[in-house]
Amino acid sequence: MLDKFWISVFAILFSLAGGALLHFFQKAPPVPVFWKVLNAGLGGLGARMNRPQRRIPDLRFRGVAYYVFIAGAVFLALGMLDRVSALYPPWGLRAYLALETGILASCLSTGGLWALLFRLGGGSAASGLNRALARGAGLDLSGADDFALARGAISWSARMLVCAFFAPVLIYLVMGLPGALLYSCAAWIVHTHARGGLDKGFSWIAGWIDRVLGVIPAVCAGGFLVLAAAVVPYAGISRALAGLFKSVSGGGAPYLQGGTPLTVLAYAFETMLGGPALGIDGYKRADQWVGPDGGGTAASAKVPRVMMARAAYSYTVSCVIFLAFLVFYG
Repeated sequence: MLDKFWISVFAILFSLAGGALLHFFQKAPPVPVFWKVLNAGLGGLGARMNRPQRRIPDLRFRGVAYYVFIAGAVFLALGMLDRVSALYPPWGLRAYLALETGILASCLSTGGLWALLFRLGGGSAASGLNRALARGAGLDLSGADDFALARGAISWSARMLVCAFFAPVLIYLVMGLPGALLYSCAAWIVHTHARGGLDKGFSWIAGWIDRVLGVIPAVCAGGFLVLAAAVVPYAGISRALAGLFKSVSGGGAPYLQGGTPLTVLAYAFETMLGGPALGIDGYKRADQWVGPDGGGTAASAKVPRVMMARAAYSYTVSCVIFLAFLVFYG
């Protein structure tokens, strides 16, 4: 168990440093490397199986078969790695632990995404940055103003904080690498096909697995954001705590639209997040608005670009606190 804590720490640090460096060298969508591998190898197959003209029961059957196929391939690959490491002790074990760290890091997306938010929130209007955000979030931002851009970026990054950071690490600590990879497979299918939770067919089983395994990490992510609100400028820890209670009681953003982290951010900064958006393939997403009903300062949906940097700052502080927790218990 102690090895898992330290593997998690090194995987997070590797994701932070490697993701940030890659972001500055190439403006690729800041999604986990594991997702990119799945998309390159199986994305086309999923697109052919997920035809919107098919009936929902047919799509659900195909979605189950698709997920089982991916899960089987993952287990087969892990089994082969385990056999190879057993043949060459002790160097095989050391290489396996290093490889396990790298595989876990490939399920995370931290440094690149947060660097993107910092740059966009700092006023950078480079088209490459907007294009990377649009491709990563699956949103059509060509006609969006700064307010819609900021809301879309924060909503998506709150979702990614769970499915590409807290959930893989916490599931790894409990279920090991197979559990983290199976969750990441489900999260990738949801990210690619669920359309923000609108899809009820092909991604149904993956969305169910995502929710079951990710709901507790989502609450944990919200809790760490509450702690981060104590030091993040313009955030209020009491307001963030109110947002956490609001989400836990069922009144916050839906899980697939940012969930507890998005609700905590909206309350901490007294702003309205979420709202309708346009998908990159033309579908309309009627995402729920989330935010305080009022307070010292009335919440506004006119979210300035600087809010993206504040959100990234909140994520970074929550990551540091989480790392300290892992180091302390490791």
